[in-house]
Amino acid sequence: MFRDRVRVGPDPLYGLFVSGPAGDPVEMAGSLGYDYVVLDGEHGAVETTLYHVIRRARLAGVSALVRVPRTKRESVAQVLDYGATGVLIPGVRADEEIRAAVTAVRYPPEGQRGLAFSVAAAQYGLESAQEYLERARRETVVLVQIETQETLHHLSQWARLPGIDGFFVGPTDLSMELGEEGQPGPRFMAAMTRIRDILGDAGKPWGIFAPNVKDGRRWAEAGARLLATADVILLRQGLDGWKEGVQHG
Repeated sequence: MFRDRVRVGPDPLYGLFVSGPAGDPVEMAGSLGYDYVVLDGEHGAVETTLYHVIRRARLAGVSALVRVPRTKRESVAQVLDYGATGVLIPGVRADEEIRAAVTAVRYPPEGQRGLAFSVAAAQYGLESAQEYLERARRETVVLVQIETQETLHHLSQWARLPGIDGFFVGPTDLSMELGEEGQPGPRFMAAMTRIRDILGDAGKPWGIFAPNVKDGRRWAEAGARLLATADVILLRQGLDGWKEGVQHG
């Protein structure tokens, strides 16, 4: 179960941020043995096809998380009804935001998520009510991004909130918040040391976006449980490498 692998480990889990509406990268990731995909509803253009792309992820055997933008947090329950494995919550700046996100994900009594059995997540009613609720409570993943000053400030407290399975560092936004213009530097590295110490003490796993192999190896050695790159990065690298190879051998 993906949630157990996130929380217990010990091996890193490899993921892909998917920014476009097509499901092909999702299926390829599953075929290549990736552990999860993040369907990017914050910066990507996946919203109109989420239902179909989540379905393709399930058929490909890869866990699908959805990054839900701040302006559409009310859609959390909807993407879970579609069958998403869980959600990634970005841009958190206040205690009430993070608590509201968790409340939207969890069924009562832990939260306030609305219940329907006619949805994809519940096998369209083919599961019994008890079976579905037990599985949803057991398997649904909630990850919170660390990319704001407020999240850093409250991390010791938020790391101990029930209902949060782990945290995921957004290095570009976090370094921007720290005055490093989106290019991780010494302030970002100092923040990473603090993040690792706090989450280690709280027993919470963490992940990070790693745009290249060097960063991926660095953070895997530092203890990251979740590592991910992006489809557009891999496409750009592949396109550039192919053209250079043809032109220059």
